[in-house]
Amino acid sequence: MTKETRSTTEIVNARRIINGPSDMLRAVSATRFPWTREVWKKMIANTWFVENLTLTRDVAEYDSLEPGQQLAIKRALGFLSNLDSIQVDNLTTNVMTFITDPTIAQLMRRQAAEEDIHVETYSAIVETVIRDPMAVYDLYYHMEALAKKNDFIVAQGQIV
Repeated sequence: MTKETRSTTEIVNARRIINGPSDMLRAVSATRFPWTREVWKKMIANTWFVENLTLTRDVAEYDSLEPGQQLAIKRALGFLSNLDSIQVDNLTTNVMTFITDPTIAQLMRRQAAEEDIHVETYSAIVETVIRDPMAVYDLYYHMEALAKKNDFIVAQGQIV
């Protein structure tokens, strides 16, 4: 049976999440994986943007912390901002090249966009609360554990 003579049901039922046939059919109700619609709705509902944050109190609270507490926050922000940047590239460059089901691909693209939103949010926090933002952004150059974590994660993407 050629693609031209297959029904939508046959096309959808032939889908695979990874390395399946590409059918170029996009529809909300014609899906092999109906659960993806609910996940999509939850992803949309859970989205928030940095413009919705007010960081005025955070600056004062950060300034009132002990130096060790401030260092812990810097390290957490350094860890997270690097991790999510790596995640965006990993999802779009490595994982997405194998996804062939359009509804799963939609979720993956949305997740990559969410990771970009996270990076933007961390940047807003770092650049508002921390007096020297580069001390956070460059932390992986100066912290061996963070550098090893980043190198390990990046290397996993190169295996694909």
